[in-house]
Amino acid sequence: MNAPNSIFARRHPDRTSPLCFSVGSRRPARHFSSSLSIVLISPVLVFSCSAPAAPAILNDSAQNAQIYIQKAENASAGELDLFFFEAAPAYVLDSYQRIDSWDGSPVGGASRSGDKLLVAFANYARDRYAYGAMNCLESLSGIAFPLSQEDPSRPLMSGRQDIHAGNDCTLELEPSLARIYVESLCCDFSGKAYEGETLKDVSIYLTNVCSEYRPLSGECVSWMNTGMFSETDAQRLSHPEMLRSNLRGEAGSSVLFPDICLYTYPNQLPEESLNGRFTRLVIEGTLMGRKYYYPININREGFGYASGVEGIAAAKNYVMNITLTRIGTDDPDKPVSSETVSVKAAVLPWDEFPEYVVHF
Repeated sequence: MNAPNSIFARRHPDRTSPLCFSVGSRRPARHFSSSLSIVLISPVLVFSCSAPAAPAILNDSAQNAQIYIQKAENASAGELDLFFFEAAPAYVLDSYQRIDSWDGSPVGGASRSGDKLLVAFANYARDRYAYGAMNCLESLSGIAFPLSQEDPSRPLMSGRQDIHAGNDCTLELEPSLARIYVESLCCDFSGKAYEGETLKDVSIYLTNVCSEYRPLSGECVSWMNTGMFSETDAQRLSHPEMLRSNLRGEAGSSVLFPDICLYTYPNQLPEESLNGRFTRLVIEGTLMGRKYYYPININREGFGYASGVEGIAAAKNYVMNITLTRIGTDDPDKPVSSETVSVKAAVLPWDEFPEYVVHF
């Protein structure tokens, strides 16, 4: 069992009863379950969301519970942060624990008895004392994951689950990232004056990308690659390849299977405005000596829509099979129509890939 590296608790200043708490493979496998054993301790403790908290003393009264954590098999784990909040409507912090090297094995934890909301963050190594200052769910909901720190093989993950001390339960950790998977690409210019031409120097990238995302509230805080691809923006990332990939060879009438995976945070804006635009997959290339763009709204009505809420959701795999049928546009932020691009799309869970043959 992993030993906790640091545990914080809170107490109300008016109370005297204290408490102290002890890019890997781009084709992920199926998810598995690993167990997290939580020892739920029952102290006499009350918290204030507005008052600072001080360390307290362990109460020996305890209840035991087993919590099973589900995550994608390819999503490796590192740091694990656990937050126990009093149940609604208070949602004040009951206890917090950091495990620096969680490997999926059971770990010890602590909380007083009763109904709780368990929230977990994985792989986001924020300063533990900053976490310790989060004394209510509202404060924690202000935490934003930065795209600059993401690694698709070790994504930042979060999960929440209502629990009762002493009862076994399951908590699912999900990445905030979404994957945009270009499974196939080809050109069908039949019947056009440029029939037989190929798209050369092809680059595939994402624009209007959410760069900071609050996993508990689902809010996008800031954007990057607005309206076009920015090399400066991309180089701010630990893994800039998440936003762009170059195609090997030329796109022509033969179907290519480039196996390109790009990554972004969710974007489910109901409409576009000056403050936010739909995230687009852009295919850029040279046709007959001139540069063209094929901007495609991802999972939006019109074409390319597959299922679910329009736009991009967390922990999903957006599979796209693309056929270019006409000359593109001169503007990388002006979406093309279904007359210019044909898209066969699917939305799968994060750790699944299609197992069917695409027919054109």
